[in-house]
Amino acid sequence: MCAPLGASAGADEVDAVQSLFRTTDSLFEVKEELARSYARIWVVREGPWGPVVGALLAWFAADEMQVLHVACAEAARRKGVGSLLFSTAQREAILRHCRLILLETRRSNTPAIALYKRFGFETVRERRAYYQTPTEDALEMALTLKIPKQLKRVKLLNRTAIGESYQVLTFDDPSETLAEPGQFVMVRGEDWGEAPLLARPMSYLSAGKQPSILIKVIGKGTLAMARAEAGSWFTLMGPLGTRWRDPDPARKVVLVGGGVGIAPLLFFAEKLKTSGISCTTIYGGRSDKDLPLLEELRSLSEVVVTTEDGSLGTRGRVTEALAGLLQGSVQVYTCGPDRMMAKVAEMCREANTPCEVSLETPMACGYGVCLGCPVPTHDGKYLYACVEGPCIDSDRVDFARAGHAPVRKEAVHK
Repeated sequence: MCAPLGASAGADEVDAVQSLFRTTDSLFEVKEELARSYARIWVVREGPWGPVVGALLAWFAADEMQVLHVACAEAARRKGVGSLLFSTAQREAILRHCRLILLETRRSNTPAIALYKRFGFETVRERRAYYQTPTEDALEMALTLKIPKQLKRVKLLNRTAIGESYQVLTFDDPSETLAEPGQFVMVRGEDWGEAPLLARPMSYLSAGKQPSILIKVIGKGTLAMARAEAGSWFTLMGPLGTRWRDPDPARKVVLVGGGVGIAPLLFFAEKLKTSGISCTTIYGGRSDKDLPLLEELRSLSEVVVTTEDGSLGTRGRVTEALAGLLQGSVQVYTCGPDRMMAKVAEMCREANTPCEVSLETPMACGYGVCLGCPVPTHDGKYLYACVEGPCIDSDRVDFARAGHAPVRKEAVHK
């Protein structure tokens, strides 16, 4: 079993990975790496609850991934641990749209070199006497990834109205959209002309050959989408951004959503069910008319419904229902109105419960060029929702300083 080591990992798990790194003379400190936004550690265990037998550390920068350290327990060697680590890391690199994976290794490390070559790595440079104790040459190796083109011209397959306010747009993409739950796409109709000028960011509701999005009309962009007829041409740029992290198998999964924020959560619930992981979803709205795709969600998850007017489910807000579920070992994923996410994050922090939010903020480009989606962090700095998000650890976000909270503004998912 291979999974990322999260920032919320327990001390015992961190120590296990650190011990494994030290057996291979690594100078990297696991705690420090977990605190870096650009670092990623994957671990392999012997079964869901078994000991850590392998680990891989990588850094991401622009469109490159640098593999810094790979470690495998002596007893687990030649059992496919290295292949599992590299296939998982390579998949993450593709999802992040990396075009190059780099690493270096000792010239004498024949088994590792053979593994890297199986994955397509080639030696690009030799560094004389690079390693010390003992002194040895290093080989720098690189793998060029074949990334699917992000910009696509597709036809609208159909548009389905859900009540008076919501619509699902499904597109025809024969080349297949390789998106993961939590990622988003920049959408623009070819007949929009000069207004609205910019594409609109939307979370994927589904991927594959018929990718879809959920919208609610709140402005010119979503109004144009809501009026589009089947056969209309659209330009889609995606998948973009980060996905929901894989859940910790030791924790119960709780999803908290509101309005169109349910789109990435429903996509995630579908993936969890396919993987045999159960979850509970708290789904809220102002009334029963603000709960699009409720029946679809019920087929994938246990659902707790709340409405502010009491027209369906329990009268109240999702945060009131969440309070009763923050008992024991749970983890929370949330997407919806800014004030809702801020309150969910606060409650999880107080309960010492891991929480991931899907950031909602206006953006123009979707890939970090315009710098129009800054979100304040607790260290007094900012992160950009399009490249470091939208899915991110809630503890990093300073909702009190966020310009888009608590006052509601146009959201990523609309």
